Amino acid sequence: MIFATLILQLLLSSAQARTVVLCAETWEPYTYKNSKGMITRGITHDILKKALADLGHGLLIEEVNFADRCMSLGRTGKMDGSLFTTDVGKSKTMYYLEQPLEYWTLNAMVPSDSSQNKYTSISQFDGHKIGLTKGYGYPDVIRNNKKWLIEEESEYILNMRKLSGKRIELYIDDPYQAAMVIKKENLKIRILYPAVARVPTFVEIKSPVLYRQLNKKVKELVARGYVDQIYQKYTGKSFKDFLKGPNL
Repeated sequence: MIFATLILQLLLSSAQARTVVLCAETWEPYTYKNSKGMITRGITHDILKKALADLGHGLLIEEVNFADRCMSLGRTGKMDGSLFTTDVGKSKTMYYLEQPLEYWTLNAMVPSDSSQNKYTSISQFDGHKIGLTKGYGYPDVIRNNKKWLIEEESEYILNMRKLSGKRIELYIDDPYQAAMVIKKENLKIRILYPAVARVPTFVEIKSPVLYRQLNKKVKELVARGYVDQIYQKYTGKSFKDFLKGPNL
C-alpha cells in the first residue's frame, strides 16, 4: 500500500511538471540569445531557470522584440508571462514577483559630436527631438515631459540608429546594452553620465498558483546568495554593487 501511494505521488508530481513559457526582449546581460535566436542564458534567465527547476518545471524564454506584443502574449494567456515590466507598465490582470531581478538604468544618449558631455537635468534637453520605444514603461520624469518632440519606434535598436544618424537628438535607455550595441554597430553615440533614473523591473505571471510558488522560491534564492552568484558570473559584481551603475 505504501509503495502504491509513493508511485501515485510520483505520477502526480510528474504530471504537474511542465515547461513555463515566458517572453522577453534580448537585454544583455539579463538575457542572451544563441545562434538559433533562442534566449538560453543571462542573469534573469539563469535565476528563473534555477527557481523553476527547484519547483520541478522547465523554462523557455522566447525572444519577442516588441515590448507591447510580448506583454500581450502573457496577458491574453498565450504564454505564462513576460519579463522586464516596470511599475508604470503593470496590469491588474497579472501577478508580479516581489523581488526585482534587475533594474533598468536610464542614461541620456546624444550624437557623438553633440556639445552635451554630462547629464545635469532633464531641462537641458528642452526642445530636443527624442526617440521613445513603444511599450516601454518609462518613469514619470521621462513619460510626462511635455517639452520634447517625440518620435516612437517599435524597437530600441531603431532609435539608436536614428540617433547615430542625427535623425533624433536624444535617446534614453540602458547604458550597458547601449555600449555593446554602439561597439557592435560602430554607432556615433555618446552616453551621458550620471543616470537620469534607475527603476526596478519585474517578472509578470498569469497563473496565481505559479506566481505564489515562484515568488517564494526566488526569495529563497536571494536569501541563499544565489542571485549574487549569478551576478558575479556575468558582471564580476554582486547585485548590489552592479546597481551602483557604470558611472560610479
